[in-house]
This record gives sequence, structure tokens and C-alpha cells, in this order.
Amino acid sequence: MAGGLDEPSGARSQFVSGEGALEGTVSWYAQGQGAVVVARGAFDMDDIELVSDALESAAREHSPVVLDAEGITFAGSTFLTLLLRANGQTCLRMAAPSQELLQILEMTGALTLLDVHPTVTDALAPHRPA
Repeated sequence: MAGGLDEPSGARSQFVSGEGALEGTVSWYAQGQGAVVVARGAFDMDDIELVSDALESAAREHSPVVLDAEGITFAGSTFLTLLLRANGQTCLRMAAPSQELLQILEMTGALTLLDVHPTVTDALAPHRPA
């Protein structure tokens, strides 16, 4: 995994979609006191529930929750809404957003509202006050 950590051999939970034209997979695993949600592929309103379920499951037991976004190839407006909502409900950090996702975050102004890091390792590190 280029996000910064080697993913454990067995993901704790995995969700897969592929019924429509877009396809995405989501899994998550515990890492220290936090959790890493790994999203790969495209996410629109038909499969946003995959990401939502994984974020909610991870947040029930862990903090922070890191979204490894390196493999996201498409994110619709519903995905952005989910990120902003989750950001207000848990300690959400995003790691290694794909170029496609980064452009969407910049264009919408969401980048200024989210805690974005270059790698999963950086996102999991304890934050120090500035």
C-alpha cells in the first residue's frame, strides 16, 4: 500500500459494489488506537453506503478514523457530503487523496475543511498543537 503502511493480511470488514457502471471496494482495519478505511474505485450515490458503513463501523471503536483515499478514481457530490458530515461526527483524517479527488476537494473548497495528510502514517500520527 502506497498510503504509508502495510495493510494487515485480513481486513476487518470489507464492502464491495459493482452492480452499476461504477465500482468500488471499501475495507477497514484497526491500527493502534485508530482505524484505517481503505476506499478503492469510484463512488457515486448508488454505492456511497459502502463508505458510510465502513466509516461508521470504524468510528464506533476507534479514533482517529483515517480514510486512505489513494485509490479513489471518482467521487460524486454525495461522497463529498458524506466526508463533511463524518468530519463533524468523528475525528476524520484523509490520507493520500488521489489526484482526481484532490481536484474535487480544491474546486469545492472542501480541502480547507478536511484534515488531509500525504500518507496513512502521517494521518495516524498524534497531532501536536501548532
